Amino acid sequence: MSTWIRDNSHYITLLLVFFLFFLLLTPLGAFSSWIAASDHTGYYSITRIDPADDARIYAFLRSSVIDGDIDFFNEKGLFSRFNLTPTGNSFNKMYAIGSALLWLPFFLVGHIIAHVYLSLGYPVITDGYSFPYLAMTGIGSATYLFLGIIILYDFLRNYFSRWVALVTVNVVWLGTFLPFYAFIRSRMAHANEFFMTCLLLYAWFYIRKRADVPVYLFLFGILAGFFCVVRLNDSPLLIFFAIDFLAILYSKYKLREIAAVKRILKGAATFAVIFVIVFSIPFVCAKIVWGDHFAISGIKQTTEGENDKVITPLAKLQRIFEKTEKENLWNFFLSKNKGLFLSSPFWLLALIGMYFFWRREKRWGSIVMIGLSFPVIFNIVHTSTGLEYGIRRTTPALPFLAFGFAALFEYTRLNQLKWKKTLIGLTGFLLIFWQYLQLIQHKVILHYNHPTFITTALSNVPKILMETPELLLRSSSWMKLILLKDTQFQDYNDIFFLLIFPALQLTAIVAVLLLYYWVKITLNADGNVNLNNRIIKITSVVGGIFFVFLPSLLLFTNPKADATEIKSRQNLAKEINKFDLVTRHNMVFADIDRIYHAIAISYNNSDQLEKSEKYVNKAISLKRDNNEAKFLLATLFHRTGRIPNAIKTYGEVLKMDPNHALSYKNLGIIYIDRKNYENATFYLQKFIALSPDQEEAAMLKSIIDRFPIKQN
Repeated sequence: MSTWIRDNSHYITLLLVFFLFFLLLTPLGAFSSWIAASDHTGYYSITRIDPADDARIYAFLRSSVIDGDIDFFNEKGLFSRFNLTPTGNSFNKMYAIGSALLWLPFFLVGHIIAHVYLSLGYPVITDGYSFPYLAMTGIGSATYLFLGIIILYDFLRNYFSRWVALVTVNVVWLGTFLPFYAFIRSRMAHANEFFMTCLLLYAWFYIRKRADVPVYLFLFGILAGFFCVVRLNDSPLLIFFAIDFLAILYSKYKLREIAAVKRILKGAATFAVIFVIVFSIPFVCAKIVWGDHFAISGIKQTTEGENDKVITPLAKLQRIFEKTEKENLWNFFLSKNKGLFLSSPFWLLALIGMYFFWRREKRWGSIVMIGLSFPVIFNIVHTSTGLEYGIRRTTPALPFLAFGFAALFEYTRLNQLKWKKTLIGLTGFLLIFWQYLQLIQHKVILHYNHPTFITTALSNVPKILMETPELLLRSSSWMKLILLKDTQFQDYNDIFFLLIFPALQLTAIVAVLLLYYWVKITLNADGNVNLNNRIIKITSVVGGIFFVFLPSLLLFTNPKADATEIKSRQNLAKEINKFDLVTRHNMVFADIDRIYHAIAISYNNSDQLEKSEKYVNKAISLKRDNNEAKFLLATLFHRTGRIPNAIKTYGEVLKMDPNHALSYKNLGIIYIDRKNYENATFYLQKFIALSPDQEEAAMLKSIIDRFPIKQN
């Protein structure tokens, strides 16, 4: 056992480092009363999903599993919830379904946990929105990032020493924005994107050696297609694989290995077929959501407002190039807001080292540099000005940059220094610590859109270290709550977030590490990677079957909404926009019955009582125990003179909530008008007892005193 631990100490080190930063950075939120509001800073938590891209990605998963479709009209938490498409669906991003598929196993575990809590009598809802689902999908993102780190480490070990590879892979993720998207804003696609890039790159490293075996190219077609489905913007990255493939094919042809050429072409055909099938998934989703296969980026209304124009991927790319500015090159690398050389100096060192890697490894170095060129050029052209942390669109560049960073210390004169290990260790520590110092300030003491975020974050460092060291434990992380709070275990929430949740994350990364290690050992049973292995064949068959049937399954489970349903949804959206309800962020999180209730209140406030009654009845029909909607209906009966209906409905409200003070008051007023002073006294006294501090209480007491009956 001790020998195994020693031989695999590098994997154990990566696991422990990863878990440490999980405990340091994952915001658990204010899940219990003993956690003050000031303990949770930075907006996000493991159970809070941003209503923008994060919610759009998560909606694919929740809607597919819980509702059995990808109809997002009833999805809560979408900013675009009431921006309807021509099919009556809510606007959504088409490429995000790849992350939903990766999260699926974790979501199902969350589903089981939610049902277990419910069976034990705890108030945990099994609708896909409660904390077990959200916590598990967050664990999913972190776990895929960890698996990407392990893959990248093994990849680097083909060229570099253990120590250089170990430091490099830690700098690649801890010295960049990746921890933010793994632990803090974990429902974005970037942790999954990093994993898929590492997997694709490493798979091609071995498959290219046996490109004349069709089943390997078939498997690579599955991986390449799924890579695009996880993040459609990264599709051009496949150009570097195509160039290398053509070079391999040409070299075989030049050597007159005709049989090998035929096998490669056969493999290319299998690659093309399965790639097109997998790649079709976002286009199938676009057809379901927008009614047009090519509406990947949606549909833009023309200036005349009469026709709709489909924004195809090419149209989207054209718009990006049209907005290109000459300042983009400077902003990309040296902006005080997000400049990569300032925020992640790892980039500068890696780009310098890329030359030395290419000089030593001409063939693979050329492939790596071609692959790196797309994310760099694309991001210079389309420099990120979004509200996110870091330039997240550079995620696919990170595995490529790892080779340059490692080469700087292994393939230059630095390798000859006696203190080389100390140098790279110290460099790695400083790069990671600098990124950590920025991360703990983001949305905590610096706004997300701070114009000089990087330089201001640097100027804050002395103050943090000397005056407010508690900021080093960001937000309501496990480490902060354990070290700085009087930790309590008051209920099931405390037990879950402080014990079960970290245990689940640790279990997940240990499980994937052991599984990865087993696969690696199996593939390397004879000392060399054995691509002719049952794992390869089984994965190819299972993956092929799954992706062949998935597009048909999506179409089958998402029938087109009829014209009546589409019109009903459009009318609802118009009503919401009429009263500007969409600006209230709580509306995007509300159930449909609450939305109808809000519209009814708006009509009531504008004295359009008939329309108010129409929508409040819709709210009640969807949820019979919506007590506030019942009360509104009672007041509408009251205002329109239907007193028997009003009395009955107020009574229904009081059955559900015996302490509903306003119902007592309104019933008292009704009985005053009816000169039934005994009942009026009863209900008004109930109101006064429940709301003694209200201004009306004293006035109602004086009214009761003047009733022409003897008071007890």
